[in-house]
Amino acid sequence: MYDVALKALKSDLSDVECAALTGDGWTSRATDHFLTITVHYIKDWQLNVKVLQTLKADVAQTGENIGIEIEDCLKEFGLTDKVEVMTTDNAKSMVNATQKAGVRLSMGCFAHTLNLSTQKVMAVESVSAMISMIRPAITYFRSSYMGKIVLKEKQTALHLPEHRLLLDCKTRWNSTYLMLERFQTQYPAIVAASMDERLKNKEGFKKLQKCDSDTVEKIQTFLRVMKIPYLITVAMSAEKRPTCGQVLPMMDKLRKHLSPDEEADDAFACDIKAVILSDLETRYQDTDRVEFLEEASAMDPRFKGMATDEVWERVVTAIDSRQEVHVKKEPNDVTFTPTATAASAATQLETKTQNEEVPAKLAKLSAMEEIFVDDDDDVEVLHVEPPLPVRVRAQQEVHTYKNLPKLRSTDDIVAFWKERSLSLPLLSGLAKRYLVVPGTSVPSERVFSTAGDLVSAERACLDPDNVNVLLFLNKNT
Repeated sequence: MYDVALKALKSDLSDVECAALTGDGWTSRATDHFLTITVHYIKDWQLNVKVLQTLKADVAQTGENIGIEIEDCLKEFGLTDKVEVMTTDNAKSMVNATQKAGVRLSMGCFAHTLNLSTQKVMAVESVSAMISMIRPAITYFRSSYMGKIVLKEKQTALHLPEHRLLLDCKTRWNSTYLMLERFQTQYPAIVAASMDERLKNKEGFKKLQKCDSDTVEKIQTFLRVMKIPYLITVAMSAEKRPTCGQVLPMMDKLRKHLSPDEEADDAFACDIKAVILSDLETRYQDTDRVEFLEEASAMDPRFKGMATDEVWERVVTAIDSRQEVHVKKEPNDVTFTPTATAASAATQLETKTQNEEVPAKLAKLSAMEEIFVDDDDDVEVLHVEPPLPVRVRAQQEVHTYKNLPKLRSTDDIVAFWKERSLSLPLLSGLAKRYLVVPGTSVPSERVFSTAGDLVSAERACLDPDNVNVLLFLNKNT
């Protein structure tokens, strides 16, 4: 089954023009380190996400060694000249590995970048004190059978949803947001349960007793400030929708949201905003990455209004360069095709005429030509317009595209370009270059969850080759 599925994937990738990768490492229960690589490509205007390989690391995971593994993977699947961008976390070794593998651009995972920035908020003294005040109580209610019973009674009496309290994971800031959000909605029931005769002397409630109206207000402020970063994290983690073009618009939203508001923000809110904003401003400083993201946003019909004239000029130049490459691949083609300019086609036609002998016989007429041969003789071709240069056509398509109505944020941009693949052939062809690039490495990280189910405690010594086969089949079939 694996051999059949592998052959089918290689066949599917063989005629793909461009693709993108995501990659990340994970450690099994047996402390074996694995590297998972996923590929993103468009086929028949459908965005596909497939797992290529899950490789056990038998050598130190330096940038050079990881780069060799990625390069070998690209060669095996025939993707060496088709991958321009690889999205990874912000680890230096992964960035170096991408360059070593011959991939032009390493794109940092936006969700990971945002997590690093927002994690710094947790180190703010007032935020840390607020969280440490409520975490012991939540831990108690989640681990105590009697605590669950009493909390449920209070929820019923207060007509609150009977939701279980959430405990955060310290390495994932959004889990802290969800913990505080659930705590806020269940706060009356939590306080009532902590004062119940059956529970009030429990150790976990000592800090909770210090929770006053000021603390509750701080929690509300924290949730208000952190809501946009949380929503952006969720939106950017989509797997079946293109997200690369969203990075810069999301950054713009964050900058506006995190700007101090003298009327609405107190000192607590200003501290949170300043910490995140100062860290975000140090991200995405590399010129190549920024330019690629600008072009990706321009090719996203939801955000095309953000593009400057300079960006559109780069888009036109990219189309022109792209078509020149296509012409070089077919040097003997003398027909007037969309990828050949009038001058180049004329030169090819002249060369071919000089090198070929004049045929001794005329070509046989078709049935239609024989029937209407006399009528066709009366037709006089006065003038044949040569095709416009590619650059001119690209400029015309850009002008048409810019004047199209803006899409809603929830609209399918792959479907948009599919519908216009005939009316805007040059732009739609270029759009695939950006649509395949994910803004996060979430697709490869999702494999980790499946891997945790496959390489369970009972199967901790599963052979690494079998791990690769099982994950490949699970995700691709």
